Amino acid sequence: MQKIIEKIPKHIWILLGIILLGIFLRAYNFHDWLDFGSDQVKDITVVSSFIKGETDLPLLGPDMSNSGDKWMKKRFRIGPMYYYFEIISAKIFGNKPEAMAYPDLIFSILSIPLFYYFLRKIFDTNLSLSLAGLYTISFYSLSFSHSAWNVNSIPFFSLLFLLSLYEFIVGKEKTRWKWIIALGISLGVGIQLHAVLLVLFPLVSFFTFALFMRKNSQIWKKMAGIIFIMIILNLGQIVYEVQTNLKNSRTFLTSVNSANASGYNSPILMSATNLSCNFQANLYMLSSVGNPDCDISLTAAIQKGFNDKILEKFSQPLFILKIIICALFSIIGYGLLIYYYKKEREQKRKYFFILIVLYTAVSFIIMLPVIDAPFRYFVHIIFLPFIFLGLAINFLMQKFSRRYFIMAVSVFAFLALSNSFSTYLEIKNEFANSRITLGQVEAMADYIISQENSQKEIYIFTTSKTDAFFNSLKYIADEKGVSFLRAKKGVNIPAGKPRFYLEDIKDVSAGSIINGHNFDNYKNFNFNQTTVFHLTN
Repeated sequence: MQKIIEKIPKHIWILLGIILLGIFLRAYNFHDWLDFGSDQVKDITVVSSFIKGETDLPLLGPDMSNSGDKWMKKRFRIGPMYYYFEIISAKIFGNKPEAMAYPDLIFSILSIPLFYYFLRKIFDTNLSLSLAGLYTISFYSLSFSHSAWNVNSIPFFSLLFLLSLYEFIVGKEKTRWKWIIALGISLGVGIQLHAVLLVLFPLVSFFTFALFMRKNSQIWKKMAGIIFIMIILNLGQIVYEVQTNLKNSRTFLTSVNSANASGYNSPILMSATNLSCNFQANLYMLSSVGNPDCDISLTAAIQKGFNDKILEKFSQPLFILKIIICALFSIIGYGLLIYYYKKEREQKRKYFFILIVLYTAVSFIIMLPVIDAPFRYFVHIIFLPFIFLGLAINFLMQKFSRRYFIMAVSVFAFLALSNSFSTYLEIKNEFANSRITLGQVEAMADYIISQENSQKEIYIFTTSKTDAFFNSLKYIADEKGVSFLRAKKGVNIPAGKPRFYLEDIKDVSAGSIINGHNFDNYKNFNFNQTTVFHLTN
C-alpha cells in the first residue's frame, strides 16, 4: 500500500486536497443554509406530488421567467431532466428539501476535477492547479452549491460539453465511445437546464461539425449515436410536444420574436450593454468584486440622458476604477485568447482555442435579448475569466521571465482573499441580504406553530419586503399538518383565528404602528432579517 501511495504523483495529492476543500465549502451546514425561496418551493411541490403518487411523471421542467407572454401567463418551459434528477434523489434520500438539492451539490463538486482536466488542455500542471483552486473557493461558484435550482448544474455540463466536443474533434473517426456518450449526455441534459443552453449547445455543435467533420463519413455514424442519446434523454418533452401540437415550442418561438427585455432597440446599444455586462461578469466571477447584477447605467445614459443619479455615480472614483479594471481585464483576456489561437502550432491545442472562441462568440450573440440580467445568466461561461487569468500569467512568464512569478502569486493571493472575504461576509450576515434559507424558514414556521399549538389554520400578514417568505413558510407548515393562509388588509379574518405579521427588521422601530396598534404591544421574535409579530385581537 505504501509503495502504491508513493507512486501517486504530487499534483494528484494537491488536486485531491483542492477537491476535499471544495466538498467542505459546498456541503458545510448544507441544510440550514440551503436556498428555499419561491422557485425552490415551486419545484419541490411538483416533485413531491409525483413522489406521493398525486400526479404523473412531469413531461416539462421549470418555466423561464423571462420568456413568453407574461400577460397571458404563457411561458416557455425547459425539459424535465432537472425534475428527474430531483426525483431520483428524493427516492434515495427521502422527500425533503435538502434531498432535492443533492444532485446540484454533487455536480458542483464534480465540476472541480473536471475543471482541472479542462484547464490542462492549454496550461501546465501548476497553473491548472492554481486556477482550479481559485475556482473551488470562488464566491460565484459557491453560490450555486447551497441551492436546488436548474441553473446550478450548468458549470459541470458546460465543461463536459466542451471537453467532449473537443475530444470528438481531435479523435475524428477514432473518437472513443466514452466521449460519444459524454457528448450525447451533456447535450441531452444541458439543453434542459436553461433556455440559453437550449440555443447555445446545438449551435456550437452545428458549427463545430460543419467546420471539422463534414468530409469524414465515419463521423456521421457516431453523430447518429449522439443524436440517439439526446432523443432518449428528451423523451419527456417530445411526448408533451406531440400531445399538445408543439405548444411549448411555439411559446419559445414567440418569446424569441418578441422585443428584447432590456428595451434597447438599437443594435449598437444592445451590443454595448452586452459587452459591458460580459466585462463586469468576468471580473465578478473571478474576484467577487462589485454587485451580482449588471450595472447598465452607461448604456442607459446614452439612450435616456445623463440624469443626476447617473452623473453622481460617474463622479465616484471607485466606480470609475471598477469600469477601467473590468474593461482592461476582459479586453486583454479576449485579446490573449485570439493571440494564442493564432500563435499556437500544435494542432490539438489550436482546436481547443478555436472551440473556446466559437463558444464565446455564439454565447455573446444569443445573450443580446437578455443583456440586463443578473450575473447568474453568465454561468455557462464561468470558465472564461479563469482562462483569461491563466493566459495573462502565461504571457508574462514567457515575455518577461520568471521574475513575474511573485506578481502572479500576489494576484492569486488577492483573488483568494477577495472571494474568501465575500464568503465570510455572507456567512456572518447569515445570508440576511440575499437569500431565504431553509433553516430560517423552518425556525419561523416552528415558532409560529408553537404559539398556536391547537390551531390548524393560521393567517399570515406580509409586506412587500417579506411577501417572498409566504410560500416557503406555507410549504413547511403544510408538511407539519398546519395551513398557513395569506391575510390581506381590509379582509375580515374569522373570529378566533390566530394572526401573525412578518416585517423586515430594518423597518421595525419603537412606536411603529400596525393595524392601528403599536408594534411594542405585540409579542415578537427576530429571524435574521425578518421579525415575526404575534397579533392579538
